[in-house]
Amino acid sequence: MKFLIILWTFYNAVSYADSLECLQCDNIEHPNTCNVTTECHSGQSCFLKTTQTSPTAQFEMGCEDNQLCGTGSPAVSIVGKRQTLACHECCSTNNCNNKLCEHSKPSACVDSVTVDCALLHSLFNVCSDVQHAKSVCPRFCGLCSLVDGDWATWGAWSGCDVTCESGTQVRIRTCTNPEPANGGVNCVGDSTQHKQCTKQLCPVHGGWSGWSGWSPCSATCDVGMSQRGRSCTNPKPSRAGDYCPDMPQQFKICTAGPCSTWMDWGSWTSCSVTCGVGLQRRYRNCTSTSSILGIGCVGSNDQTETCSNSTCVQVAFNAHGHQALSGSVITFPTVILNEGNAFNETSGLFTAPFSGNYFFSAQVCGQTRQNIFFNIKKSNTDMSTTYLTSAYGYDQGSYPCSPSSVVTKLHVGDHVWVYMSSGLGSLYDSGTNYWCSFTGSLLSVSG
Repeated sequence: MKFLIILWTFYNAVSYADSLECLQCDNIEHPNTCNVTTECHSGQSCFLKTTQTSPTAQFEMGCEDNQLCGTGSPAVSIVGKRQTLACHECCSTNNCNNKLCEHSKPSACVDSVTVDCALLHSLFNVCSDVQHAKSVCPRFCGLCSLVDGDWATWGAWSGCDVTCESGTQVRIRTCTNPEPANGGVNCVGDSTQHKQCTKQLCPVHGGWSGWSGWSPCSATCDVGMSQRGRSCTNPKPSRAGDYCPDMPQQFKICTAGPCSTWMDWGSWTSCSVTCGVGLQRRYRNCTSTSSILGIGCVGSNDQTETCSNSTCVQVAFNAHGHQALSGSVITFPTVILNEGNAFNETSGLFTAPFSGNYFFSAQVCGQTRQNIFFNIKKSNTDMSTTYLTSAYGYDQGSYPCSPSSVVTKLHVGDHVWVYMSSGLGSLYDSGTNYWCSFTGSLLSVSG
């Protein structure tokens, strides 16, 4: 058990210590012929020592404590120590023993002489850790064909990726020196590098500003033109930049109304009625010149508004039935309507309350086979009478009813009545079938 612990501790030291591998040979004629390596302890570096010079030069190679570099023992000719990323060696001048670093990784695939690879593998499966096994037991673990990748030299910088202002250049390198093979690790680090490049300033191409508002129409009537503009200042072209494309102005047709105009309004006409609410109008004329639009004045040539005169006088009556009076006058005692109280059912007279035009209508019915003659008469204030109508009625087999109507002009106080020329005693009324009736109404008032 103690032996296994010692081996495990040794294996871990070999596998994980940051040790340095050096070529180790005694009495060789040239460093290039040494293919045996050894793992140096921490704090040691590789050395190359000349042991004799004649008749043939002899060399010794191996590990040396760092503090002994330059002390003369054992490398009496080495006076200093040089350390780079890939190589540590005792050295008297810069770049001395450069062949030593070139052979720091022997080309021969050999296992470490200090390790029992078979035992380590049987106990700890050392070959499963490829990265350590390739430096300790490469031959035993079958890793002689394993090749770790390394970078080739950088390629040339590419051209700048812009033609003006600031851009970028790129260069690349490939993991081909050598290319990883058979499980070897890939190269560590970036495969590309970038750097900034600067060209001359770029040209500034012009850009349009926003459109201005449309100008007023060029014509005060009919058809004209309106325009708007823009400027090439957003930005303004410079450094041989292009001017803005297209046009700086736009035009459109505008209309300002027809050139025809209205004249002043005329006077209002008189009211359409002499009393109550009516209408009155006024008119205007259009003065029209030649028009591209082909239309005249806009609007109507007349205006209408309501008007009112004095309150209309209502005079109308409607009466029926019959009663004979002296002087061949008949009256109509049943009054249905008597607006203005101008009809007197007792006397049978209509008396005009206003001067104006009046309408009258009368109907008289008589006995069968009786002649009937009647008139509508009027009398003036001077007591003169005038026959306004004349009517006759006769029926052989039924009751004759004869109508008569008239329009006449009356003055205030004039009378109108129904006058029987003949047949006063033959008048007849029967229910709603045969009526003797007298009606009248005022049409219009006059001055």
